[in-house]
Amino acid sequence: ADHRVSLPLAALLGAAFLPLADVAARVIDRPAETPVGILVAAAGSPFFILLARRIGRR
Repeated sequence: ADHRVSLPLAALLGAAFLPLADVAARVIDRPAETPVGILVAAAGSPFFILLARRIGRR
């Protein structure tokens, strides 16, 4: 993979995803606030598992 493309793209996607996850964390459990790390982990874990399986098959 070309890191000149993938690294800035990952930074932009992360910068766009984190505020959305923060808003979702504030809205999910309205009087309280869900930790944003829980939402980010819940969204990132399936992707990481898929990535690990793809690399393991090589």
